[in-house]
Amino acid sequence: MFLSVTVLLDSEIDKLGIPNFVEQKCGRIEEQVELLKQKLWMIYQGEAFNGKPTKTARSHGKKFQVTVEKETSRILVRLIISRLVFSCD
Repeated sequence: MFLSVTVLLDSEIDKLGIPNFVEQKCGRIEEQVELLKQKLWMIYQGEAFNGKPTKTARSHGKKFQVTVEKETSRILVRLIISRLVFSCD
């Protein structure tokens, strides 16, 4: 599987509505990256959703289904954004 990555500017990230988790107040970016890697590894091993193809998530009081593919892409985007920020320092 190939993953095409485009470099997004800060203004483009704001337009897409991607949360800027890297600039959180806690400042523990390395720990967040390690947690994302751990979640990605659990998905790869099939342990993340207890072997199910979807999980039920909640946002603003509403329930919705999240697929393994969608969760994987969300985690990969967050990892890519963090790598871009680290490489600019």
